[in-house]
Amino acid sequence: MPSGEKTNFAARFEYLNALQQQWPELLADLHSGPFRLYRAYLEANPSSAALQTLARLTEALRQRASPELTPIDQALRQWGNAHGHIEAWIWDAALQTMDSWAHGGRVQEWQYFPEELVSPKFEVAFGYWIPPRQEWREFKQVTDELYRRRLAAYRAAVSKIWGHRQSKLGEHAKWTVQWQQGRSPEFIQRKYLQATHRTISLANIQQSVHEFAAAAHLALRKPKAGRGAKKNVSSTTLSGPYI
Repeated sequence: MPSGEKTNFAARFEYLNALQQQWPELLADLHSGPFRLYRAYLEANPSSAALQTLARLTEALRQRASPELTPIDQALRQWGNAHGHIEAWIWDAALQTMDSWAHGGRVQEWQYFPEELVSPKFEVAFGYWIPPRQEWREFKQVTDELYRRRLAAYRAAVSKIWGHRQSKLGEHAKWTVQWQQGRSPEFIQRKYLQATHRTISLANIQQSVHEFAAAAHLALRKPKAGRGAKKNVSSTTLSGPYI
């Protein structure tokens, strides 16, 4: 993924929601595998914060804080690799989810809040009104126009971060989960037809999945031989509508 591409965090949340609904085995395997080691470590080290996020685990491993952390890191990576999820943010979500479980959270639910997500605050500096030098009407006109411009820019910036008004985001998240499960575009097409009674082209499905993956920073599984779209769409050549 090019380093300059911005992450659509709404796409990530939609993807985790789709995983929760369509691929519950992912959480079940996380709970029956890595979480056993996770819970044992916390029982022995109740004040440790090393397993709350991937960044903290990585730093603890770098500092060699505890040899017991290495098996947990290995189990997490094995879990991800086994299911085709090699992204750092998925592993981060897995750690945050296990942290939730350790404190009584629902086993059937993902918990994730990215540390790198910084939502901008709306702020405008209007300057000063000096009556001897400027009429109030003129000052108000200038400040009103400045407010409108800054508010429009703020709305655009926040919309990009959260994928605001992208009505297809949830649908494309479902298609992407099916793709990651090894389903073909033909399978996705049939399921969509059954659910909506509408048809969609195989090329549209492939493009939508690749664009969604680019927005969420997902590494897609390689397509199986015989997938039916006439043109193979590469994620490296698509900027995507979600960015």
